[in-house]
Amino acid sequence: MSGKRLKKNSLKRSAGLTAAVLSILLLTSLLTSCGTVAESSGVYSESEETAGTKQTSETEEIVSTKQAPESADTMIRADSQLELILEKYDDLYSDFLTDDSILPITVCAVADLNHNGRLEVLLTACQGTGAYSYTKVYEISEDYTDLVNLEYKNSGTNDGDGSGDFYNLAEPGIMVYDCYKKDNEYYYLISDYASAGWADKYIGFYSYSFGDAVIEDYIGGAAISVNDDDKTIRTWLYDSSFERLNTIEEYETQVNGYWSGYEKQKQCEVKWFAFSDEEGFAANIKDSWEAFNPDSELSSGITYDFKFFFDSIYGGEYEYMIQEE
Repeated sequence: MSGKRLKKNSLKRSAGLTAAVLSILLLTSLLTSCGTVAESSGVYSESEETAGTKQTSETEEIVSTKQAPESADTMIRADSQLELILEKYDDLYSDFLTDDSILPITVCAVADLNHNGRLEVLLTACQGTGAYSYTKVYEISEDYTDLVNLEYKNSGTNDGDGSGDFYNLAEPGIMVYDCYKKDNEYYYLISDYASAGWADKYIGFYSYSFGDAVIEDYIGGAAISVNDDDKTIRTWLYDSSFERLNTIEEYETQVNGYWSGYEKQKQCEVKWFAFSDEEGFAANIKDSWEAFNPDSELSSGITYDFKFFFDSIYGGEYEYMIQEE
């Protein structure tokens, strides 16, 4: 899937953009962030006493350090799931890398996104400026015998093949995400940044949950176009329905009120690694899972304050002109 097609899917909801700004955002090379999140897990490893009775093999050495939940007797060991993921490397490669314009920068992470005790594998591809990027989420099947692709089910913003924007690091490493909970479901705050050169940029915010499918919900966002001559930034603000907002106050009420009724959780850390390292895949999935931290004290750094975000790029020298509906 090309980046232009992907970002068109992501931005076509912003019907209120002016034709000029929309054209720029859709027809030029985009700088995309692809971030994701995860939450706590019921998956656990064998005790040291039990592990000591095992025969040694490459895959059997992959043992999680997570603590066993109260329902440990009903859970499948994390090391068994990691072993299955290891066995599925070739299948993941052939399923994910199907586009003729396949991307050289593909990163992977292991976590338990929906807190159901079955591990997820995330694969995200980004190239250069991020002009081509997409993500797929795989999960251990209910019978623990396979690794299945979770489809995207949302408001028509993706193609059902997993093309959400999850990852925004140029290199493998740990990312931190905000997490919320409601009705035993876990929801994660994702920011989506796009740039068409120096002047025209977009920042959007989304909620993602991971049950039987990947569910995306748009929270709100802002598109801008910079005029260097008079030092102004024309700004288009949007609510969760992609309807135009006329004031910053309306925008702040929309985005800050989105999580009303949700319970704020601890921040969550997810560790990404280079998927292309087939030789190191066994060690990397073990390391990624053990680095997964649903109780982080770190800040995600995501802010709904679009002025603060864009000022970090333009230096705070510009006046924001809100474009009314």
